[in-house]
Amino acid sequence: MEKRVDKIEDMLSQLIKMVAKTNEEQAEFRKSLNEMKSEQLEMKREQLKMKREQQEMRNDLNETKELVFNLDKKMSAGFNEILDQFKILKVDQEVTWEKLSRLERDVDLLKKSV
Repeated sequence: MEKRVDKIEDMLSQLIKMVAKTNEEQAEFRKSLNEMKSEQLEMKREQLKMKREQQEMRNDLNETKELVFNLDKKMSAGFNEILDQFKILKVDQEVTWEKLSRLERDVDLLKKSV
């Protein structure tokens, strides 16, 4: 009978050790799980930060595109204005040349008539 009690006590002791070991393993597992959750949370924060930065970069790119578009419009308008001025100058030159030619002919005619 005493052997049985000793055996039961041994079994209880082993069972208590196993429960204690299981509790330690569970605590370590919880700790690892919490660390993983913490790392995951940090990764999500970094991901959100990167998404914000990416959105800022997109906004900057859109602003730059708009500036380039406006600059291109202004340059085209300026170029067209310069072309218009050249056309006006060309017409003025042609008119002036015609007047000069007419005046030279008139001078020649006057010289011949004198």
